Amino acid sequence: MLTIDESPPSVGERYISATQSSNLRLAEGRCDADYLIAAGWVADTLGARLFRLISEYETVRNTFSPAQPNRHEILRRMKGLPACRQALYDWSLTKAIVVIDRSPHVLMTVLARVLEAWLDKTCSACDGRGFNQGGRHEHTGPPIMCRPCRGSGHRLDTLGGDDDVRFFVSYLLAEMDRLVADLQWQMRRKLKN
Repeated sequence: MLTIDESPPSVGERYISATQSSNLRLAEGRCDADYLIAAGWVADTLGARLFRLISEYETVRNTFSPAQPNRHEILRRMKGLPACRQALYDWSLTKAIVVIDRSPHVLMTVLARVLEAWLDKTCSACDGRGFNQGGRHEHTGPPIMCRPCRGSGHRLDTLGGDDDVRFFVSYLLAEMDRLVADLQWQMRRKLKN
């Protein structure tokens, strides 16, 4: 049975749609231009950069075939990724010193992996299923748990090599989500006024 999500689109979804709109005329009621204006009114913070990065990721990903999106090519084409990665590095540097004692190069590598996994959470080895089929053909044999994601279907669950790094990764992911949620809240307030 096919279920249809009838919930109204979130502020983030409306913003992503507005960035791809060809009609940016102001009109009565809510229009695409209103979401772009509201995004421009909020402060240029790390949350705003992450929010714009999500939009850019969706825009670039939509230029690829849905059957075979190449994550590395998508990330390579994203012009805002290096600046956002550097802003995330600068923001997390003082926090990382307290949580993990690693070199700046190791920290940048961890942050790059966290940012990539945050943009696309599904495991590429199993396409988010958590398992791969066994046997000689795709649909024969018992399912075999996906090793890269350890059966979770998510890339986020396998980031970090030791407990300190895993703790820091989970902290970063929670803070990134909080920053974006805070930005969406600010945009909703601006749209109400």
